[in-house]
Amino acid sequence: MGKERLEEIKRLDVSLLKGTKFYEHWLWLIEQAERVQELEEDKKAMGDLIEKTAKTAWNVEQQNKRYREALEYIAAGIPVHSPIDYENKARKALESESE
Repeated sequence: MGKERLEEIKRLDVSLLKGTKFYEHWLWLIEQAERVQELEEDKKAMGDLIEKTAKTAWNVEQQNKRYREALEYIAAGIPVHSPIDYENKARKALESESE
């Protein structure tokens, strides 16, 4: 139910029904509709948070992959490589961290 429609329903004059079971049910249903709206807002906020967290996790995973590759390259320690090669590999792994 849309917020506007709920507000319209809440403005209806049902004062003649006060003291009846119908009136009690009426108030309970309005409370439930308001709670549904709150939960829908919470659900959207959680969805946004999950999406943001997933993006962050993917970025961290990619960063770890670059670090792992750089460390494996350095750990291989093949004498053919110069220190400049190691430095370049390490800098490349760190490039996107500063982006």
